[in-house]
Amino acid sequence: MKVTKKSPGAKKPQGQKKSEKPKKTQTPKKPRRTASPKATAKPKTPKRKPKKNTAGNKVKTLLTAVILAGTALFVTGLYFYNTNDSTFFGTLFSGNTSSAARSTTEQSGTIRNSQTANRTTPDTAQETPASKNPFAKLVLPFRRAAPVPGVSLLGKVAFVIDDAGHSLRELEPFLQFQGPLTIAVLPGLPDSSEAARRIRAAGKELFLHQPMESIGGHDPGPNAIFTGMSETEIRSIVNRNLDELWPVAGINNHEGSKISTDQRIMEIILGICRERGIVFLDSRTTADSRIPMAANSLGIQIRERDIFLDNDPNRNSIISNINQGLTKAEQQGSAIMIGHVFTAELAPILNEFYAAWLKQGYTLTTVSGLF
Repeated sequence: MKVTKKSPGAKKPQGQKKSEKPKKTQTPKKPRRTASPKATAKPKTPKRKPKKNTAGNKVKTLLTAVILAGTALFVTGLYFYNTNDSTFFGTLFSGNTSSAARSTTEQSGTIRNSQTANRTTPDTAQETPASKNPFAKLVLPFRRAAPVPGVSLLGKVAFVIDDAGHSLRELEPFLQFQGPLTIAVLPGLPDSSEAARRIRAAGKELFLHQPMESIGGHDPGPNAIFTGMSETEIRSIVNRNLDELWPVAGINNHEGSKISTDQRIMEIILGICRERGIVFLDSRTTADSRIPMAANSLGIQIRERDIFLDNDPNRNSIISNINQGLTKAEQQGSAIMIGHVFTAELAPILNEFYAAWLKQGYTLTTVSGLF
């Protein structure tokens, strides 16, 4: 057989590729060893790494602490406000303040504040017997912090002293009182004008104590208003009385249980108050007073008496009535208490406890200061 030789320049036939090197085959990985089924040891739980205290966590922690601290302060403040330094258990379990504790305090001649949610009006007040309240004698030794100046925590209280004008000697102790007072002067008496002058000079508020007819027919005194009078007569009398004592801040009625039920007459008197820019206080000598209706008809504001202090002039009775007035001030924001210039015990009581009332959080003011 003949063998033909390839010339050096001869090309390789198309379609043929260069020989490629064989690829390396991957060796299979060794299988992981698995735990023997006979092994009894439990696998160890990996420990968690503690989280880093990032800025966000710090802010959350701080906010939580502030909220908790604020809540604690708020709850504590409510506790001290509601307990008012005493009778916490009585308030919690019975809903009103211990009468026994108050009676004990009154007999010793001191006044303390009370929280009485269910107290009735002063004329029909019924104290809860101590035997019905097992917590009556429990008194906690907490006291409310001193009030912020200018802020009334427990309510405003106005004391009115009626029937000035009879005696300058009886009037003098009230002029020496350090706090605000409203003093009402009867017209047409020998000392009426001088009493009015001294009241103004002492910095007290002056009212005309206008005499009015009563149901019992008792003589109300000079320059009084009676049913059956015409509007001209009424206006003449009231304006003459005001001019005698002028300037005054307001009017309240002396007696007048009959006149105050006559809306026609009261609208005339209230109209005079509006004309002269003064206020009116209903002394509430009768429960059937039509003065609020007359005021509503004219669209003007009046105030009403809450407590009579000295129907019984005994010291303990006056203190008990003042306590009722303080309770009313707490419940409704203010209270007006009326006493009389001839009650010998009244001025000393006011002087004795004035500083204590302020410290407890009451604000003493005049009647016009409540409008």
